[in-house]
Amino acid sequence: GIGGAVYVLDFLPFLYCLPAEECSLSATHCFFQVPRNYSDIHMLFNNNSALVGSDIYGGMIDRCILDTHENLNPTDVFNNITESSRRLGVSSTPFQLCFCNETTNNCIYHAIPQDYEVFPGEAITFHVLSMGQRKGGSPAEIAAFYVHDLVTNKLQPINAITRLQCSTVNYTVVANTNFENAPAALLVDYCFGATTVIQHNMFSLTVKKCLPFFELGFGVCERASAIKQYTIDCNISEQSIARNGATWIGYNDKGYYIVHRYCPFEYCNSSTIYITANDTDKQCAKNRTGLLCGNCPSNYSLMLGTSNCGSCSNYPVFLFG
Repeated sequence: GIGGAVYVLDFLPFLYCLPAEECSLSATHCFFQVPRNYSDIHMLFNNNSALVGSDIYGGMIDRCILDTHENLNPTDVFNNITESSRRLGVSSTPFQLCFCNETTNNCIYHAIPQDYEVFPGEAITFHVLSMGQRKGGSPAEIAAFYVHDLVTNKLQPINAITRLQCSTVNYTVVANTNFENAPAALLVDYCFGATTVIQHNMFSLTVKKCLPFFELGFGVCERASAIKQYTIDCNISEQSIARNGATWIGYNDKGYYIVHRYCPFEYCNSSTIYITANDTDKQCAKNRTGLLCGNCPSNYSLMLGTSNCGSCSNYPVFLFG
């Protein structure tokens, strides 16, 4: 539940946020009102418990208007009249995201400046905590806006509800051909009910073009259709594909794929190997290299009586009949 002792039904406050600053809240009337002489007023919160706001949920405390004391600081008044058996648990509807360390919950109130370079379909991981007033945890759904040339391309709820502790959130970047290798921005905000709050936690984002062995499909890098049937898996972040058995896959400088289902003479490693277009030799066995693993690397030569390539020495070899 919420509000273990006091629950105040209020509205989501108007927010105004700037980079590197905490959000400003529009002032409203304090839910607690005191007479001019309030020295004998005292509120004790003793062992209350709730999921959010163990003592108080809702209402504005630190930015509100005292009807009879317009010149007094409401924070001072509230602190003077309240006491708790433990640290006072106060929260409200969420109105701020805190970027945090997943092990310590230490918070930074706007996105830590960071540049991301990702492929379409690659996930960005960050750690957040949504908070209500007085930095009390208050769960909310995280949403992200992918922005390019000041035009919002996509609003994508991340389907992650923040917990009362620092939460790990993964955002998968989805793009189209107009955004490949283009600078953009990722705005991370949050939703509460039907309301999306724009706090503008901004990350610099560059969406890179899919590398050879991949092509853009449905907004993400997918295995190229020309080689998909010959592969068993892929890694978008590393832009690598997995092959096994006797299949050899390559890519030449003219942009053509080369696939051979039967690598000759057991030149290829039959186990599952992840390769990119720049390291196709990883699928070769016996220290071999090149097209269909048909060559030996520089300073290697074919070992006598085998198909293995071995390091050459400077010593002469004598054959006796």
